[in-house]
Amino acid sequence: MSPTAAVILAEGFETVEALTPVDVLRRLGVRVAVLGLDSRVIRSAQGVEINADRRLDEYDLIPDAVILPGGLPGADHLGRSDLLRRLVLAVGEAGGVQAAICAAPARAFGPFGILKGRRVTCYPSLERELPKESTLVRAPVVEDGQLITSRGPATALSFAFAIARRLAGKAEVDALARQMLL
Repeated sequence: MSPTAAVILAEGFETVEALTPVDVLRRLGVRVAVLGLDSRVIRSAQGVEINADRRLDEYDLIPDAVILPGGLPGADHLGRSDLLRRLVLAVGEAGGVQAAICAAPARAFGPFGILKGRRVTCYPSLERELPKESTLVRAPVVEDGQLITSRGPATALSFAFAIARRLAGKAEVDALARQMLL
């Protein structure tokens, strides 16, 4: 059975951070559900409207990966969702990948309490918002167990490939990277 991933979008998400993982993972055969936090039609911070597959409250699976793009105010909306917090924690309890990029590590994963004692990165201007009990690493992508975090729009492809290696395997991801001229 193909691995599964859920990408959660909230009004004001960062377009490239959301769609790059969707693109990469779908190329590898991962079953990706694009979920709107509160709606099926979500507008990005750049004014791009996305038609989600469904709303988060209509999704009843525990995917192999949950992916949160940054962007503001999108990451703030994500961080205030108890339903999303429960999904992120359930994915972690099941041993799945918990991934966030840009503002989402600080503004969503931070409030969810999953960064304590973990190595993490985020958008530079939000570093001071990370929990004091976490260890900031200034790298494009940081992996700490099942947690994957990344810095921002320019690191979205590296972020997507890190998630893909966990779900599809190194050989498949290396072949895709060659096909995509990476």
